[in-house]
Amino acid sequence: MLEDIEKTVNDINAHCPIQIDQTTRLDKCESLPNNTFRFDFTFLFIDATKIDAVEFRTQMRDILLYNIQCNPQMTLLKENHATFIYYCVDENKNSLGTLTITPTDYSKPAKKPGLFDPTTITSDNLQKVLQDLVKKTKKQLPLFTEESGINMVDCSTYNKTLEYTCKLLNEDVSRFDSIYFKTTAIPAAVQSLKNNPDMKYFAEQGVSIRNIYLDKHSKYLCAIDISPEDYK
Repeated sequence: MLEDIEKTVNDINAHCPIQIDQTTRLDKCESLPNNTFRFDFTFLFIDATKIDAVEFRTQMRDILLYNIQCNPQMTLLKENHATFIYYCVDENKNSLGTLTITPTDYSKPAKKPGLFDPTTITSDNLQKVLQDLVKKTKKQLPLFTEESGINMVDCSTYNKTLEYTCKLLNEDVSRFDSIYFKTTAIPAAVQSLKNNPDMKYFAEQGVSIRNIYLDKHSKYLCAIDISPEDYK
């Protein structure tokens, strides 16, 4: 049993960092004494200094608990009565808090987290869903990610399009090569959308994504347009 558990941990680490969805990355997993397992998560495009940390931890705990209860890959660890510790940081390594889930927690009946269910998106409520998403994002702006040198400064929605404006802090319009930039930026943006399972429901409703890029002086560099067919 112990060898199987260690193999599970090693298999996870062999694939780390693992992009869980558009905003969540698993950096590593570690087996600790007393049958405890630590998972280190980084949350992208979230600023720990600007969000409600208590609300974040409450929502994330519900999501993680539900995942433990329903994910078949967790069966072996649950059968061994493991305790799970989650260390959460934003991309700038600011702490979002630590969450602990015990056997007592996950032995209770599974309850789906009370978050927006993307499967309920329809042509009738799509515009409201997009407006709510923009409103939530704007509360956190600007979102600075040091590793990528990207600062998201604005977002909006119109005509079934989500538009994000980002400042590239290491770029200057005088030396910017938009053709070269797009060769790497477009595939990365498309893959990021595909990695987020919720986005397929937006694609099914015909939602396009437009990313506008500015240089460090807020001068226009270029724009990337991603159609729903691209990331479906």
